[in-house]
Amino acid sequence: LTRPGAAFFGEKDYQQLALIRAMVTDFDLDVEIVGVPTVREPDGLARSSRNAYLDPAQRQAAVALSRALYAGAAAGPYGAEAVRSAARAELTGVDLDYLALTDPGLGPAPTHGAARLLVAARVGRTRLIDNAAVVLSARPGA
Repeated sequence: LTRPGAAFFGEKDYQQLALIRAMVTDFDLDVEIVGVPTVREPDGLARSSRNAYLDPAQRQAAVALSRALYAGAAAGPYGAEAVRSAARAELTGVDLDYLALTDPGLGPAPTHGAARLLVAARVGRTRLIDNAAVVLSARPGA
């Protein structure tokens, strides 16, 4: 058997990536976990094999996930509640499973600094996930 020096995981499934990072730390494994940025379609939708299950109308509706993430990230300077509100306002035409704002390790959302906005929703029968980095300001508008 060989032991890898690095393992690469897509950021699209950020929860999996965070779990793997935690396991590597918890088990003191000598491997670097590298997050690979999410690849997006020109309209912002995260690339996924699940997109093939969407009909044209569903495909168009699915873009709400990336719109929500962009809106939430843009609201970061105004605080966590603004992030959640801005993101939720974009999630029309999808059946929301969850919208969560966490710290990068998936703990409670910080009051300022780095955070992660995660969303899961169903479009028709297809469940889609996506996420984005968010920077929360300590003072609204700061």
